[in-house]
Amino acid sequence: MPVIRKEIRHAIVNLMKNIPGVTVYSSRVYPISELPSISVYTTEELVDEELITMAGDDTKRIVSVSIDIINKASIDLDDSLDDIAYLVEQEISANNDLNGLVSCLQYSETTTELSADSEMAVGVSKLTYIATN
Repeated sequence: MPVIRKEIRHAIVNLMKNIPGVTVYSSRVYPISELPSISVYTTEELVDEELITMAGDDTKRIVSVSIDIINKASIDLDDSLDDIAYLVEQEISANNDLNGLVSCLQYSETTTELSADSEMAVGVSKLTYIATN
């Protein structure tokens, strides 16, 4: 059985592919070649300590998932990032158990920043979700 992080990441990537006009990546390592884009990756996996204590079950995991929305800097950058973030949130709320893979995929936070590290200035909105299985 694959690691749960991998399954969660791939399930979310498949959901994000329903959003028109964006390129979806299942990693944050490869260079982004088309904008706007969405990059999905996991940042942390924890064992549910309460379940270990109560039932000795170490298979229940809490996984932090980041969804980066990246777009070229423009006069309406914040609006374009928010519009795509809305579509991301709609896709996840319509399937927040990832077809039974997790018990819940819960929104945690959004951070937005401007980056001029690449050849062009881009804006990045990072949506963080917490998945429990």
